[in-house]
Amino acid sequence: MTDDKDSYSISDSKGAITQALSAQGQDASAVEERQFTLRALVVGTILGGFVSASNLYIGLKVGWVFGASMFGALFGFAILKPFSRMTGSYFGPKENCVVQTAATTTGGLYVGFFTAIPALYHLKLMSANFMDDIPALILWTAAAAFFGQFFAVPLRRYFVIKQKLPFPSPTATAEAIRQLHASMTGELEAMRKAKLMFGCFIVSAVVPIIGVFIPLLESVHLLYWIGVATGSQGLIGADRVWKWVINLDPAFLGAGTLIPSSTVLSLFLGQLISYGIAGPLMLTSGSIISASGFSPNGPSAQSWFLWPGIVLMLVSSFTELLCNGGSIVRAVRGGFTGLRNVTRRTIRRWRRSSAVHNISHDDDDRDDDDDPAPRNERIPAWMWIVGLVIAAMLNCLVLGFYFHMPAHQSILAIVIAFVLSFVGLQSVGETDINPAGSIGKTSQLVFSQFSAPTLADAQRLSLMAGNVAGSASYQAVDMVKDLLTGHLLGGSPLAQFYTQFVGSFFAIFIGVGIFILYASAYPCVTDASKMPCEFQLVGVVAWKNVAVTMTTGLDIPYESKMFSVACGIFAAVYTLFKKFVVPERYHGYMLNINALGIGFVNADPGSAFGMLCGNLIFMLWSFIQPKRAEFYHYSVGGGLLSGAGIAGLIKALLNIFGANKSFISWGTPSS
Repeated sequence: MTDDKDSYSISDSKGAITQALSAQGQDASAVEERQFTLRALVVGTILGGFVSASNLYIGLKVGWVFGASMFGALFGFAILKPFSRMTGSYFGPKENCVVQTAATTTGGLYVGFFTAIPALYHLKLMSANFMDDIPALILWTAAAAFFGQFFAVPLRRYFVIKQKLPFPSPTATAEAIRQLHASMTGELEAMRKAKLMFGCFIVSAVVPIIGVFIPLLESVHLLYWIGVATGSQGLIGADRVWKWVINLDPAFLGAGTLIPSSTVLSLFLGQLISYGIAGPLMLTSGSIISASGFSPNGPSAQSWFLWPGIVLMLVSSFTELLCNGGSIVRAVRGGFTGLRNVTRRTIRRWRRSSAVHNISHDDDDRDDDDDPAPRNERIPAWMWIVGLVIAAMLNCLVLGFYFHMPAHQSILAIVIAFVLSFVGLQSVGETDINPAGSIGKTSQLVFSQFSAPTLADAQRLSLMAGNVAGSASYQAVDMVKDLLTGHLLGGSPLAQFYTQFVGSFFAIFIGVGIFILYASAYPCVTDASKMPCEFQLVGVVAWKNVAVTMTTGLDIPYESKMFSVACGIFAAVYTLFKKFVVPERYHGYMLNINALGIGFVNADPGSAFGMLCGNLIFMLWSFIQPKRAEFYHYSVGGGLLSGAGIAGLIKALLNIFGANKSFISWGTPSS
């Protein structure tokens, strides 16, 4: 990010919007009286539903997800700007901010559904029939959604108003919205981007469905056919045993355009080492018995490299956090200080008067003088405090009744989730990386020290404690990012708060519904005996085995243990070297240790191959047409990713009704 953009992120963005509108002869205060509108809620919620479907699909495949803010802002503008002309109303940047807030909130409740929740089923810690758990899943999701929303409010004051961190993604979204509404040129450019995004959306939604019936459109078995032509059993085995195919799923091509090249290459390197070089050599020597799967008869490449991969991810994340220990301590201290001050002020107001009206305007203290939002647009303290108490009580009831977690441990899990949200926000604010996985596993580590009546209770406690921390902090981080975007645009925090409340309500049923659909279509999502399947369940495998290891001391091959230790040392040293020796401008060219670890854990090299293809295509485009590639960058990647969710839902329905048979098998190994 340039210095100019950083200075914009800490300047009076409201003034920038006003100047842009004044250049068109418009009065910003007059045209932006209505921000929280029905049309913004409806459009944003629908767009968020697409993102939720897409991210759960991608999350079950490779354990990664992508934000919805830019997607909501661009598509929201393309839909509502023409609509506003037809109705004679005005659609401005603040209302557009509400659209992207609704999209982000509605599309953000999926983390637990591709990590801890399926892991609970794989360990047989939930009902044998997942349909019996629908009430538990809905109530748990509601608790995580509203708990994350309500404690995002006090975090706003410290991270958005006081600390003024760069926050690359929400700042870029705010700048994009400002440019969309600043001039006719911005509107025309937005429409061009939206048209291309919609085209990519359609391609991504249609091609995978056709690929169900014509597999050649889904994956290319290049190594297999070369092996057949040359008589090479090694190349044939690379395809049939090790799954080195070129996955043409548009979702992976789109992800490859959005993920930095160093990250894609690091992921591919991890796959190449584990499933392209070391794995085949170990299978030939007899050190492992198969390429994938988990068997009591011996280790596979997947089970052997799982632990080095997890160690790489954990050590690199924790080392990075420790490197920022000073700022994180200041963040936690500042956040709790702000929370204490707000609580004290609110209690004083309650003692003076029982009138809700007086309480709702308690923001006239000196600490609030730096909040640029008008008093009537600020979020009343009583709202989030009461909401936080109710959400915490709901959390304790759900965790206790459905997951057998004692009340004191539920409260501790909530406190840890709150504290670790500071870590997540500090990381996102400085690096744009949300360490939700590491946050969840940190909570798992803490709760692994508690005794439990049975092994099942211990494992359930470990997974649900991590789920509370990971899901609630992820939701809170996303919501604070939205509040930052609104802050930069001069939007109403109260309007965004209402939007997040409505979006969270719909997100509960969307997230649970999509999970139920995928679990119905693909039994492996909730049944470990059905592996392998459509999804590699990278996050599920990692969370499950961390819980098992912490509670049983799972028998890990000695060589895998030693290699894990070596990987941990390498991750720590490399992260320190990168942080303190290498200039920051070169960090984008360096190995991504977290992605390398995911490459070890993911037993499907085809997905990494697909991302690499997408990244190489985008790099070639950037070389030939750099300006056009930069201009349409997100339109292509965002469109391909969002369409993948629709394709995934339709493929799941085809699977349920048995209409997933190939019509044309030419070009596949079975032909």
